[in-house]
Amino acid sequence: MLPVAMIAFLVAGPAVSPETKVKVDYDKAVDFKKYRTFDWVPFQEPVPNAANHVRITRAVERELSARGLVKADAGGTADVFVHYDAKVEKKRLRTTSGPSEPTWRTTPDQKWTVNIELTKAEVGTLALELWDGEARKVVWRAEESELLRSPDQTEEQINEAVARLLDAYPPAPQDRSQ
Repeated sequence: MLPVAMIAFLVAGPAVSPETKVKVDYDKAVDFKKYRTFDWVPFQEPVPNAANHVRITRAVERELSARGLVKADAGGTADVFVHYDAKVEKKRLRTTSGPSEPTWRTTPDQKWTVNIELTKAEVGTLALELWDGEARKVVWRAEESELLRSPDQTEEQINEAVARLLDAYPPAPQDRSQ
């Protein structure tokens, strides 16, 4: 028989935190001030929900415009190309016991029990990449995952997520004298 602590570990497994954190990575050798125009990569696959594709692309275009970038004319060339990837997954979330009931307690026959509640929730992940227009390589990438709210809040949640992702753009210039 497995010890109770081992059972608790196995049952709990990996859990998703409801907190969001943006992960950013970029090429530190790139001068991001040179990017003035943007367009979408030609291989952009829309998400299955067409309305969400429109929401994501509008939010990205709005945020990039707010940062001084201009969308390139159709058929023109762009300094930087944008690509997004979005997915929704069902994840296990660990919830805590209520304040009146401790997580670990003994039963009347003096055996230890553990109270762990797991729930499933939908977690959305959105990643944005910026590709250099000449070099055709990714120069900046940001990603975050968060719990999805109710469907009537989808547009608001997409707008907030895109704003958080692009908060880190453009990155501060690196001190190249070191």
